[in-house]
Amino acid sequence: MEPRIVQTYIIAENEIDVSKFQQFLFLREDRIVGYVHLDAAMKYALIAFMRKRNISDSIWKEIMLYLSTQRQVSKAIEIMGIKNYTGKIVVLGESEFPWEKRFKSIDINDDKLKFWGINNPLEILTKMAQFSIENA
Repeated sequence: MEPRIVQTYIIAENEIDVSKFQQFLFLREDRIVGYVHLDAAMKYALIAFMRKRNISDSIWKEIMLYLSTQRQVSKAIEIMGIKNYTGKIVVLGESEFPWEKRFKSIDINDDKLKFWGINNPLEILTKMAQFSIENA
């Protein structure tokens, strides 16, 4: 079966017991440089699995690797994961997520650009493209 992502959700508070929702990926919104970053990571991860060039054993971990441009899952989790984080959370999943607090967009701001060491949002795509080439 081909992995796929159906919908994305953004929730406001870190009040979820994520162990109850294994079919979802929870990410820090403050590390995602807009939807272009998220969409590209999902596409790269899906392509990696289809070509059997995935680094990790799950599509969720693979997406996190591409978002963070890290080869090690532990480093990707440290960068993108929600442990000890209390800000906005992006939730990826293959089905409806049972949470009512949603936001309309994933912001692009100077703090995110500074975190990634980039000047504009498209530069994150360059980082992910390089990561993808290195892992081909």
